[in-house]
Amino acid sequence: MSPGPEHMFARVQWLLWIAFASTLLVGCGTIRIPVKYEHPASHQPEFGAGKPVHLQVMDLRVVTNSIGEALEIQKRRIEPLQPVSRTVDEAFRAALSRANYVLSDTADLGYRVKILQFEVKWEAKFSSTIKSSVNFEIAVLKDGQTVGSKVIGETRVTPQRLSDNWPSVASALLSSAMSEAVYKAAKDTTLNLLLRRPDALAATADPATTLSPPRREAAVQPEKDAGVVESPPLALTGADAELEERQWNQALLKNTAQAYFEYYKTYTNSGRMKVLTGTLTAQMGMELNFGGRSDGPNVKKVILSMDQHPGFRQEISVEEAARWKIINYEPLGNGAAKIGTKDPMPNATVILVKQRSATAAAKTEFKVVTVEAGGAK
Repeated sequence: MSPGPEHMFARVQWLLWIAFASTLLVGCGTIRIPVKYEHPASHQPEFGAGKPVHLQVMDLRVVTNSIGEALEIQKRRIEPLQPVSRTVDEAFRAALSRANYVLSDTADLGYRVKILQFEVKWEAKFSSTIKSSVNFEIAVLKDGQTVGSKVIGETRVTPQRLSDNWPSVASALLSSAMSEAVYKAAKDTTLNLLLRRPDALAATADPATTLSPPRREAAVQPEKDAGVVESPPLALTGADAELEERQWNQALLKNTAQAYFEYYKTYTNSGRMKVLTGTLTAQMGMELNFGGRSDGPNVKKVILSMDQHPGFRQEISVEEAARWKIINYEPLGNGAAKIGTKDPMPNATVILVKQRSATAAAKTEFKVVTVEAGGAK
């Protein structure tokens, strides 16, 4: 007896379901994507000056043969076409060579790259994104001993809806993140200075301390005389002078205590700035009003001094003192505020920057640019 139309229709439905299920099972496999380093369009400074370095790449990730996962109907593993360590090695070789370093396995100067993160992932949702993240720890070594290190990374995020070919977008995104991180490392001012002057920096940098962020205890040293005796200026030329100028401009642009500490850690003998530490006292500079609305004193400035530095005495604005939290400041509204002094603040740090004089004969002056109150309450 031949099957009826209803039976034939049910059979066709079953065959279609088997085909669909087979497609899902195939989709449950791994996704393999290429990752490639691309030179940035911007110019890369040639800091290397032909100096030989020994490149070493280490993959510290727990699972080294995976670079992420795709959360679709089933979770799919994402793998690279070649080992990540090889891809990163090729990228840094290209970038360092472009920066005019000579790669040599017998060089005394080492450039060690540890792969901390190298991944890309996405979810099969309309509103979700594809995200790639790369993080490297880069250390400069002299005769096998670490001179300094720095962590450099990059993250890229893009909406999935830009393309239906998600693996292709993921490949491009991860390649872009890696390329940018490698480029940033190759042009990094601190790392290049460590490569060019490892012996000179070894005395001022703690080998166990990473350079980002710098340790405050290592960076700040009290001066013997409070702003009277200046440290001998640096005698830098050529590429070293260019690196120093660039890092100083970065510190001025950021204008934060951490940025100044990072510069000072590298250029301790620079005449551009001073770092004073000690017990800080902040006093109010009063002006009396006669015949005006207010019959009380008017605070116009705050005067700073330090017991350990008798020659230090600087005036700052009330706004600056409030921002650095070295006075008690409580806004009352309508431009009024309740202001009071604090007890002497131990372990305070004052950063001063040399001011440009209008004439060469003018006295050199330093201006307070930031204060860390230390033991202030």
